[in-house]
Amino acid sequence: MTPSARNSATTAMAFSVTSTGVCITAPAKKEFESLRTIIQVWDAEALLDQLFATYPRLPDSTKAALPLKQVWVLDDDTEA
Repeated sequence: MTPSARNSATTAMAFSVTSTGVCITAPAKKEFESLRTIIQVWDAEALLDQLFATYPRLPDSTKAALPLKQVWVLDDDTEA
């Protein structure tokens, strides 16, 4: 059995972003599921959800590097 990345290189936090999507192999998926409290795999939508939820609490220097403006739109998902 191949040692996991977590066992061979301990780190407090890691972050990886891909714009082409995430292709997770079956062995990697199994390991992610066993380490659910340590490793989280986010798709683009989850990443943006977390960014938008956290953005108000980010330091001003981070907000300056990633300037966002809140806008309001009608929600098409609600039933009339």
